[in-house]
Amino acid sequence: MKNLSSYPVFTKFNKALVDKIEIYRRELTLWNRKINLISRKEGETDYHFVDSACFADAIRNEVGSWVDVGSGGGFPGLAASILLPDFDFTLYEVIARKYAFLHHVKVACSSSAVIRNEAMKPDCGHRWDNAVCRALMSIPEWEDLMGNNAKTLWFLASADQAATAPHWEVKATWEIENHGTHFLLRKDI
Repeated sequence: MKNLSSYPVFTKFNKALVDKIEIYRRELTLWNRKINLISRKEGETDYHFVDSACFADAIRNEVGSWVDVGSGGGFPGLAASILLPDFDFTLYEVIARKYAFLHHVKVACSSSAVIRNEAMKPDCGHRWDNAVCRALMSIPEWEDLMGNNAKTLWFLASADQAATAPHWEVKATWEIENHGTHFLLRKDI
């Protein structure tokens, strides 16, 4: 397994924070053998961590509260909360075993993220400054779910997904080996 600090994006973060991401990766590997946190077809975990680190790097100058809905294995929200410890992240995960994993890693890596074991509703009664989605649903579904819950929507997208979102700003792009170009899309509501 390659050391995450060998990926250029991780050199942009404090070594102590990257060491916590290494702990997270070890825990993900162990837990994923028992519960499906990420697709076993993908095999390696580095892609998820590199993608999340690129996201964290792209938003490091943004302000306000963040929510990650359908966090699953914690990408990008939990990883970003570790790399950006001063950020205010809330993660929603409805599946209890995935919630248990997220909570375990939160404690192991000293993350300040709030983790909720419930489903997000279109009118949840709370409005975050920023809401992020990665691989949970389509862009139109994301807009429908979060349009009343956040001021700014963010979507980690493939090239195909980005092509279907002409009214979204491309905030950042990055290349991931064997996974192509990824787009961070942004839309103010």
